Amino acid sequence: ILGVLGFFGYQQFVVAPKNAEAVKTYLSAQKNLTEGKDKEALGGKSAANPGFLGTYNEYSSTKVGKLAGYNAALLKFKEGKFQEAYDLMDKFSSDNKTLEAMKYGVMADAQSGLNKNTEALSLLDKAVSASNDPYTTYYFTRKAGILALGLKKNAEAKKYFTTIDEKYQDYDNGMSDSYIEMSKYLN
Repeated sequence: ILGVLGFFGYQQFVVAPKNAEAVKTYLSAQKNLTEGKDKEALGGKSAANPGFLGTYNEYSSTKVGKLAGYNAALLKFKEGKFQEAYDLMDKFSSDNKTLEAMKYGVMADAQSGLNKNTEALSLLDKAVSASNDPYTTYYFTRKAGILALGLKKNAEAKKYFTTIDEKYQDYDNGMSDSYIEMSKYLN
């Protein structure tokens, strides 16, 4: 039997059933989420309803398990549990560059919720550079500029809005000009 396992790959025999079970628990959690049952979707309190949290805890080695962790982080954020949301999102990784950018964006929002706005700005910079999707990059550049204004980092804010003015005008409808002017006068 070891020769057969070696030929087909031991991991294939172990991972395939885990993926199938992870998909089942993920879809059950997703159904609860679409029905507006956030607590049930989050789950994690019983084996009967693992939810996103239980799916992540049990199957974090699978892609579906990782995505369940991402969704659990979003639900924790929605509950106002910013540190838990941050911690879950910090463990998330994906080959999808847009999802990676979204990860950093959620982490930045969680840091802002914890009044750690300087750290949030750093995470928004990571979100900006993580994606090659123009709208995603625009969105996080704009968000970083607004946060920089709030932190009274006017030179940084101007840099973000100038980037938008130069590269992402199609998404901005001319708003970056207003923000550039604000960055000159706000103290």
